[in-house]
Amino acid sequence: MIELNNVSLAKKGTPILQNVSLRVRSGRFTVIAGRNGAGKSSLLNILSGEEKAFSGEVTLNGRPIQTYSLSTLAKMRAVLPQSNQPGFAFTVEQVVELGAFPFAVSGDIKRAIISDILDKLDIARMRKREITTLSGGERQKVHFARVWLQAKLSPHPCPTVFLDEPANNLDITCQHEIFSLLQQECVQNRLSVVAIVHDINLAARYADDIIFLKSGRLLRCSAADQCLKEDILEEALGHPVTVLHHPCSSCPLIIPQSNRESTLKRMISIKIDAEGIFEPELTFVSEDSKIYRQGRFWQKGTF
Repeated sequence: MIELNNVSLAKKGTPILQNVSLRVRSGRFTVIAGRNGAGKSSLLNILSGEEKAFSGEVTLNGRPIQTYSLSTLAKMRAVLPQSNQPGFAFTVEQVVELGAFPFAVSGDIKRAIISDILDKLDIARMRKREITTLSGGERQKVHFARVWLQAKLSPHPCPTVFLDEPANNLDITCQHEIFSLLQQECVQNRLSVVAIVHDINLAARYADDIIFLKSGRLLRCSAADQCLKEDILEEALGHPVTVLHHPCSSCPLIIPQSNRESTLKRMISIKIDAEGIFEPELTFVSEDSKIYRQGRFWQKGTF
C-alpha cells in the first residue's frame, strides 16, 4: 500500500501538486484521471519513487519511499513512462528481456515467461524484428510486455505496475486486451496497477478505484462506482457529460455532450423492457425555459 500525506511538488517555482493526501490500495486497479496539466504524470512519478523532489510524506508499505534503494524498488514495481522512443535497434525479444535485468533468474525460466507474455499479447511473430521497424502501437505493446515481465519476476507478494497512458497508440481491440489482462492479474495474482487513463469509459470498465486531479489538487479518490457521477466528472474533466447504465455490463456509460447539448439541462431515464430493449425518455429544459420531451419513439413534441 502507498500513502501520501500532504504532498506538494513545484518545478522552477510553478506549483505542480498541492497538498495531496491519498491511499493507493494493494491488489487494485487504480486509475489517475483529469485534464491535461492536472499533475497526473507527476503524481505517478511520486507514487513510483521516480520523483523525489517533493515535500510531504510518501510511504510504501509503511516505510518512507525515499529509504528504498533503486535496486529494491526495481524488484517491487515496474514503470511504463508516457514516451518510449527506441534508442537502439534492439529486437522485440531483447527489449522485453530488459524487464528481467533486476533479477537473477535462469535463462530457461526467463525465456519461458517471455514466450508466454508474447503469446498473450499476440506479438510472438515479431520477436526477432527490430523495434525501430514497428508501428507506434506495436512498440507500445512491446514496452508493456517488458513491464509485465518485470512484475511477473518480482518476489514481492503484491508487485505494482505504474503505467503512464498505456492506451497510447493502441487500437480499441488492443486497449481492451491489455486492460483485461491487467484486470485478470489484479484478481488472480495480486498485481497492483496504477495507470493514467484519458478514456473515461475505459477507466469505468476496468478500474477499481479512481483518483481525479484538478489543477494539481486532489478532487476525489474513491471506488470507481462512487466517483463516476456527472457532477464529479464534469468538474474533473471540464466538460459536461451524461452518465447512463451500460447496456452490456455493470459499469456506467459516459457520454460527452456536444456544445449544443451542454446548453440544455438534461434529465435522462432509461427503461429496459422484458426483452432488454432500451426505451429512452429524455426531457429537455431549454435556455428560454420551454420544455420539450423526446419519448419512446424519438418523436419530439411540446407538452
